[in-house]
Amino acid sequence: MTEATITLGNGLEGGFPARTELNFDPRTLSASQRNTLKHLSPLIRSASDRISTNFQESFLDYQTYDRGITDGRIDGYLDRTQLYRPQFAIYEGRGAEDFLTKTQQDAKKIKPSSLLLVFNLPKPIAVYWDKVKLDQLNEEYLEGGCVSQSIKPIEWGRFRWDMLRDMRDMIADDTSGVRFEKINNPRTHDARNFYYIWEVKPKV
Repeated sequence: MTEATITLGNGLEGGFPARTELNFDPRTLSASQRNTLKHLSPLIRSASDRISTNFQESFLDYQTYDRGITDGRIDGYLDRTQLYRPQFAIYEGRGAEDFLTKTQQDAKKIKPSSLLLVFNLPKPIAVYWDKVKLDQLNEEYLEGGCVSQSIKPIEWGRFRWDMLRDMRDMIADDTSGVRFEKINNPRTHDARNFYYIWEVKPKV
């Protein structure tokens, strides 16, 4: 699988996997926020690697044994574009408040000294998890819609639950040095913007 890393720079060590957005200027972070970010980096990388590896392996098995497709075109597209990876975004300060307001969440829930961590499933699953018909995404992946109507459509939603379990394992890690407080209400998700939103702060 193709690897890509976002490095922090500006005196902050560590890195984040592809499909991670860092929506802040590292120079403006407080000491507490920098410490939180340092602990978040290995957690996000581990979760992203675990989810993407499991997704790729499960998807290849699904393509071969459930759909009878072995040409690797969709798999190759997902790999090249990093769409096997989950989506993360980190905000602080005003950026965090703006994101919460835009997504109709309570911006008062996050303290100025905390970071906001947003998780979303890999794009095909986040957007098309409930589709069971031949959809636009299938056509995009095969360049021009060359999927025969006789081929069983991709059931993206079948891969979702293992990924959510992996994320719950991440936030339950007692050795991480940070704690997570979920902001979005139960069963409140936005396919384009988030599945989970957490306020992240150092453990005391």
